[in-house]
Amino acid sequence: MQVSSQSVKAALGDTSLNQEQLAILVPAACEAAQSWVGWDIELQARSVIVNGGSTSLHLPHWPIASDPALTVFDVFTGQMIGSQAYMVDEAAGIVTRTYGRCWERGHQRYRVEYVAGYKNAPYAWTAAVADIVAGMMHGQGGMKSESDLGYSYVLSESGAAAPVSGKASGMLSKFQLR
Repeated sequence: MQVSSQSVKAALGDTSLNQEQLAILVPAACEAAQSWVGWDIELQARSVIVNGGSTSLHLPHWPIASDPALTVFDVFTGQMIGSQAYMVDEAAGIVTRTYGRCWERGHQRYRVEYVAGYKNAPYAWTAAVADIVAGMMHGQGGMKSESDLGYSYVLSESGAAAPVSGKASGMLSKFQLR
């Protein structure tokens, strides 16, 4: 999920940062964050296959959007499971059978179609991207050289990914795939 240079400036508390530099660093930092968490957290349609055999189906992407509604299909029978047969914890990405029942056993038994992710970047995401940008600006990867007065910079040609610091990884951990 992309964040704006303005959001990064605000998160870093420095509105004087060079816009041209940020135009390159912010997308690289967003890509590093997305790579670290393992998925694009932007709101989009998803279709996943999950195992049965417990009271809950834990979906890898969340939060789940309430509209359009989530649908569950039994892959073995080809039938759609009626929405009255389960409850959805949208924030946690968990689909639980009603009345304490279990989902039928089976490896890759259910296909769940739903919309999940974030419409706008959460603050923790923006702050993590800002921390990655700060690391790149201070020679912790991404930057090869820097000048002053009239400002110039050269990005690393090594192809090394932007650094994800311990601070950034702590903020990003809540978005990791299960």
